[in-house]
Amino acid sequence: MTTLRPAATRSVQRAEDLGPLLAAIGRELRERTTALQRLLVEREQPAGGRRPLPVLEAECAAHRCELRHAHQELARLDCRLVCLQPTVFSVGVGAGTERALFWCAE
Repeated sequence: MTTLRPAATRSVQRAEDLGPLLAAIGRELRERTTALQRLLVEREQPAGGRRPLPVLEAECAAHRCELRHAHQELARLDCRLVCLQPTVFSVGVGAGTERALFWCAE
């Protein structure tokens, strides 16, 4: 026999179940964003003090692509990034527009 949970309990359980995955996605978003920022700063340095521009552009493109994939994964899960530092997600937890906020420990 299956026990039905109240909707609020199911909503909280969904958010809790997504916790480890959201934490991992949050780490990836922070790491790739930081790496991209560093590359963009390096790109502005004089040519003699940095790596070749095509290498930097390729690395920037790779990080941007992976950031897009992470946001697409969040959308598939009905989640959105609210804030990167601290990492906070908006999580769809019920029918319609019901959402919950999920904070990831740094």
